[in-house]
Amino acid sequence: ALAYSTALPRPLRAANAAPLAPMLLLSVVLASLVRTRAGAYPHWLSAVAPIVDATAVTAIILCYGLLGSPSVALKAPITLVYFAILAARPIMGSARSTGITAACITAEYLAVLLILVQVAHVTLWSDPITAAASANVAILDEGMKLVLLAAAGVVATYVSAWHERVLRRALAAQIVRNTEQRDLSIRLQEADKLAALGTLAACVAHEVNSPLTAIALSAEMLGRGLTELATQPRQVDVDRSFAPAVRL
Repeated sequence: ALAYSTALPRPLRAANAAPLAPMLLLSVVLASLVRTRAGAYPHWLSAVAPIVDATAVTAIILCYGLLGSPSVALKAPITLVYFAILAARPIMGSARSTGITAACITAEYLAVLLILVQVAHVTLWSDPITAAASANVAILDEGMKLVLLAAAGVVATYVSAWHERVLRRALAAQIVRNTEQRDLSIRLQEADKLAALGTLAACVAHEVNSPLTAIALSAEMLGRGLTELATQPRQVDVDRSFAPAVRL
C-alpha cells in the first residue's frame, strides 16, 4: 500500500488506509497485550483474528472495485492473501475456527462479486478470452476462485483436525508418562522408607542381641557348672549317719 500510494488517486489511498490502519493498531495492541500478560493470548482472539484479516482484505477489494476499476479489483493478486490466511490456520487455531474462517472467506468473496455485479455493473462473461480482452471478468475464473477457496478451506480444516488429534495424543501420552513417573517416585520413596525401617530394625536387633548373647552364655556356663556338681559322688559320713542307730 505504501509503495503504490504515490501512484494511486486519493480515494484509493483512503481505501488502503481505512482497513490497514485499524489492522496496524490491532497488531500493536495484541503485541503489547501478549508482553504484559507474560505471553498469554486470549482464546477468542485466535478465532476472531483471521476473520478480521479476511474482512480487511475483502474491504480493500470492495473499495477498489467501487472507487476504481471493478475488473482490476477482482483480478488483483490480493486474493492470494485469503489462501495465506487459510494456510496459517492449522498452526494457529482449531479445526472449528478454521472451518468458520474458510466459510467466512468464501462467503465474503462471493458477496464482493455479487455487489460489484449489481452496483458497479460488472459483466460476467462465459468466454475467458473475451473477458480478458475487455474490462469485465470471466464467470469461469471467478467460479474457480470460489471453488479453490472452498477447497483450501476444507483442506485447512482437515489439517487442523489432524493437528488437534496429534496434540491430544501427545498430551495424553505426556499425562500417562507423568503419572507413571509420579507413581514410580512414590514407590521409590516407600522403598526408601522400608529400607530405613529395615536398617533401624537391624540396629535395634543387634543392640538387643548383644546383651542377650552374653546372658545366654552366662546361663549356659552356670548350667554346666550345676550339672557337674550334680554328677559328682557325695561323701557320706557313715559314723555320723548311723550314730543314732548304734546308740539305739
